[in-house]
Amino acid sequence: HLAFVPSVLSRERRPDDEVCEGSAFAVSRAEIERRRDAGEFLWTIEVHEHYYCTAKSAVDAALASPHSSIMIVTPDCVPLLTIHTPKKIIPFFILPPEKEVLRARLKLRGDTDRAIELRIADCEDWTGQAVHSGIAYVFIVNIGTIAQAVKKILMHLSQKEVSLR
Repeated sequence: HLAFVPSVLSRERRPDDEVCEGSAFAVSRAEIERRRDAGEFLWTIEVHEHYYCTAKSAVDAALASPHSSIMIVTPDCVPLLTIHTPKKIIPFFILPPEKEVLRARLKLRGDTDRAIELRIADCEDWTGQAVHSGIAYVFIVNIGTIAQAVKKILMHLSQKEVSLR
C-alpha cells in the first residue's frame, strides 16, 4: 500500500492529478501566505506562478503510518525533507522526457506556450540540481504518465524489500 502525502496548491486541479489524493487545489495565495506565516508548512515554493506547499502535519502523519508514502516535490525541497525526516526517505527523481515529447504533452494538456517554455527550463534546472546534489536519488525515466512512473517506483521499492529480507 502506498499513500500520497497531500499538498496545498494555488493552481487548479488538472486531469493528470489523479495520484494527488487529498491535495487541496485552488487555495488562494492569501490563504497560503497566512498558513505559511503561521508556520504550518514544511516548505512553500513558487513554481510556474503557483504556490506548492506541504504541511508539516502531513509529513508527520506519513511518518507515523505503517505504510509507505510518496511525495511529488522539486529538488530544492528534498534537503528540507531530509532534515525533517532524517534517514527515513528514499529520494526518487523522475527524469523528464525529451524536450519535444514534454512540449507535446504540455501542449495537449492545454498549457500556454509561455508555461511550456517555463516548464522545460525548470525541468532542465531540476535535473541538474538532482544530478549534482550529492543526494542518493534513484533516477526513474519518465516515458509515460505520472501514474506509470509511480508504478516504477513501486517496483523498485518491492525489489528493495525483497533484498532486505
